[in-house]
Amino acid sequence: MRDYRSASFRALYGRAGLPPSTYLAFREALEAMHEGGFIDASGGSTTLKRRIVERLLARCANERIEDVEPLITLLRRFAAEAAREEARTLCQELAGDSAIEPRCDPEREAA
Repeated sequence: MRDYRSASFRALYGRAGLPPSTYLAFREALEAMHEGGFIDASGGSTTLKRRIVERLLARCANERIEDVEPLITLLRRFAAEAAREEARTLCQELAGDSAIEPRCDPEREAA
């Protein structure tokens, strides 16, 4: 399991019933998580999510579109959600740094 680049991992991936067309993206996500670690700082999880999604979108750009179209659609949704979460975190930090109450509510505006 630790060596996600091995043939054994690919066999385990296939045995789990996961689609072959998403194997490279799945492996890329594991590598991004391994390199970035799990960040505990404020906004760290948002940064990690966004970095992983951007990396996966870049990786999938080289694949045949018909193979990964559903995955790309899902990743774009994740990217939009990560951007909204990052904006919420920034608004909360700004509101906490000053006595000014934020005028916008990103959650309400997104709905």
